[in-house]
Amino acid sequence: MPPGAETPAVAGSCLDGQDNDCDGLIDCADQGCANAVGNACATGFPGICSDGTLTCIANNPTVQCVQNQQAAVELFNTATCGDGLDNDCDTLVDAADPGCTPPAELCFNGTDDDGDTFVDCLDPDCTGARNGPCDSGIPGVCATGQVGCLNGSAQCLQTVFPQT
Repeated sequence: MPPGAETPAVAGSCLDGQDNDCDGLIDCADQGCANAVGNACATGFPGICSDGTLTCIANNPTVQCVQNQQAAVELFNTATCGDGLDNDCDTLVDAADPGCTPPAELCFNGTDDDGDTFVDCLDPDCTGARNGPCDSGIPGVCATGQVGCLNGSAQCLQTVFPQT
C-alpha cells in the first residue's frame, strides 16, 4: 500500500492494529488516521455519557473511546427531570438527583419558589411559618407579635399574652 493509504475514510485500516501503509506508524499514531472513527465502546461514565465511539484523536497515538453525548444539566421543572435518564452523568436519575428536587418555598417573598402554583402563605409548605416581629394591634405588652402564616395569609400573630 502506498504511503498515506490509512485515512479516516477507511476507519477499519485505522483501527486494526496494523501499519497498513508501511510508514512505521500504527493506527492512531499515523496522521492519516486523525479523526477516524470505529465501533461503539463504553466510556466508563454513567448515564447518557456511557455510550462512546472509538476515535483516533490528532496527536494522540492511542485509540480513544469518545462519549457520544455530553452531560446535560438536570434542573427542576425542565425536560431532563422525569425522562428516566441520568442526563448529568452523576449516577442519579431524575427525582434522586438533587438538581431535580424542587426548591423550598420561601414563605414571605411574594414568589412561588417551589413551582407548585401556590405563593407564600397560600402554599401548604408555609403552614405555621414565622417571619419578623410585628405589632398585633392589641394595647400594652400584648402588642408584641410575629408575622406568621395562618389560614393562607400572612398575619401578625400575638406572641405575648395577658397575665393575671
